[in-house]
Amino acid sequence: MPDTHVVTNQVPPPENYNPATSPVLTEALIREGGEWGLDEVTELGALSGSRQAQRWGAQDPGYQQEPEPQQQVVYQQAPPAPAAEEDPIAKLKELAALRDQGILTDQEFADQKAKLLA
Repeated sequence: MPDTHVVTNQVPPPENYNPATSPVLTEALIREGGEWGLDEVTELGALSGSRQAQRWGAQDPGYQQEPEPQQQVVYQQAPPAPAAEEDPIAKLKELAALRDQGILTDQEFADQKAKLLA
């Protein structure tokens, strides 16, 4: 799929960033009794945020720089159901009722009857 536009408002991936230096993470570790692991967390954070770790990720065959676009689902409207064949007897009864009520004249009834039976 061709690009539709260039995205310029994206932050570049952090390089040489240690997420373990976050004061919130440090405070949470100390508060929850994990102060003993602070050095290991800091070391792991430095490794995970390093430029080398980013290269390792890019070398992974399953790594994707940009997410693949999701397949667009196209829904099609179902075709209209074929018109049901009207029962000519029922239609004749309906026309006769209209004639008996004075809505149709005898000539109009005869014309419609001829069309139905043709």
